[in-house]
Amino acid sequence: RDVSAGNIIVSAQGEVKLADFGIVKSNSRVSKTQMGMVKGNANFMSPEQARGQTVDGRSDLFSVALVLYYCLTNRLFYDGTNDLDVLFKAASGPTAEDYETIRSIGSPATEVLGRALAPNPDDRFQTAQEFADALAPHIGGAKAEAARLMQTLIGDELRKEAA
Repeated sequence: RDVSAGNIIVSAQGEVKLADFGIVKSNSRVSKTQMGMVKGNANFMSPEQARGQTVDGRSDLFSVALVLYYCLTNRLFYDGTNDLDVLFKAASGPTAEDYETIRSIGSPATEVLGRALAPNPDDRFQTAQEFADALAPHIGGAKAEAARLMQTLIGDELRKEAA
C-alpha cells in the first residue's frame, strides 16, 4: 500500500524492483496506524486508499499508474499547496481536467492511464498481469535499455565496487 516513485529502484541489469525500506519520512508521507486511518504517500494514492477505505491490489495498480504518469510527464498527478490539499485531491479522484491532461500525453498512454486511473476499482485493470499485458506491446526492449542507462549513469561506480 505504499507504491510510489521513491519506492521503485532499477538494478544495474535493468530490472525494476519495488522496495520500501521504511527509512525516509517526509511531509508528503501520511502515516497513521490506527484502523481506518490513511497510510502511505498521498501523491501516489488511489481514491479509496486516501479515503481510508478497504483497498486491494487494484489500489496498488492505480498507484503504479500514478508512477507511470510521473515518469511520462515529470509532474505529480495530484498538485497541492500542502499535504492536506494533496490528500483531498487523492480522495476525490481524477477530475475531467486530469483526464484532459492524460489525453494530451498521447497514445498508448492515454488508453492505458485512462483505464488504470479509473475512479471505480471495477473499471480499472483487475490484475497486474492485465496491466502488464496492456503495456507489453509498447515496452519492447525496455529492460535492455534500462540496463544500458544504468551502465551510463553508474557503471564506473559499479566497476570500482566489483574490483
